[in-house]
Amino acid sequence: MHQFSFDFGDPFFDLAGWQVGLQVITFDNTYGLDPDRARLQVRDDGFVVAAEGLMRAGGQQKAEGRASVTARRTADGLELVASAGLPSRIRCTKLMLRGLPSGGLIGRGWLGGSFPPGGAIFGYPSDLHTPLIFLRLSDGDHLYFRSLDGRVRCKRFALYEREGLVTVELIHEDAAHEMSNATETPPWRVGRCADPAAIVEEHLAHLERSFGLRPWEERPDVPAWARDIALVASIHGMHWTGYVFNTYAQMLATIEWIAERIEGRRVLGFLPGWEGRYYWQYGDYRPEPRLGGVDGFRALADGARRLGVKLMPMFGANCANTGLEGFEQWGRP
Repeated sequence: MHQFSFDFGDPFFDLAGWQVGLQVITFDNTYGLDPDRARLQVRDDGFVVAAEGLMRAGGQQKAEGRASVTARRTADGLELVASAGLPSRIRCTKLMLRGLPSGGLIGRGWLGGSFPPGGAIFGYPSDLHTPLIFLRLSDGDHLYFRSLDGRVRCKRFALYEREGLVTVELIHEDAAHEMSNATETPPWRVGRCADPAAIVEEHLAHLERSFGLRPWEERPDVPAWARDIALVASIHGMHWTGYVFNTYAQMLATIEWIAERIEGRRVLGFLPGWEGRYYWQYGDYRPEPRLGGVDGFRALADGARRLGVKLMPMFGANCANTGLEGFEQWGRP
């Protein structure tokens, strides 16, 4: 991410064999540690890299601000925390680890593959279900890179190869409404392991602790009927252009067909676009006249109930069409 057509001149520091650098990105520019004002301190349990001044434009200009990396030794690698303070609002921080051996890449869905020729970018929570990726080395070992954030905040892993060596970028964003002139990342954990499954188990245990996750069988917020669901049927009503995929009568016919083949109590009917133009109508939720109106929707609900099928109309709270008639009445609240 944020690659340039020139050498940015970032200083890298040898932290227990890991070559580590740091960049701080604001909404105006990219900043690196000023090599003339950056110092490495060795501690009993690790290292601190601190810069009481930054640089930009590939080192051609000095910049105000501070940034640091605190690295703690672990059994198989390092735990890294980056912090920064600048005169302007910070967009994200980027820890860079260069000089790593190339290998197979295990990222999205933890599916293995060869290293892409042009590199790869994985975003969390968009691409990755959890912020953890691996590099599978030729000797059978694995390098892992994971975030120990106890909150859902954007992460990106960017990887690229040059002259047979890999650089991995670990990018953290604060929550958008919390972005300010100062930041501190949650811990990043990097290491080398023989068994990636053990790291996965350790990471999942961290998630369970951080988010209070419980096994499906133990969750108190799951109603009894939901435990019987074996099939979710997504039956789309209307495309955003107004094209009709299914009217309410056609939705019910589909549900009846399914219920002839599987018990209705084991089926959930998920209904995107039931309220009209998909996403375009968002916020103004009501039965769509072109799909059958109020009476048609009632017939769909009654028919599904008769078969024991549960319905879940799609309600999106991520956006609303402010141009719809009556928005002032239903949208502002």
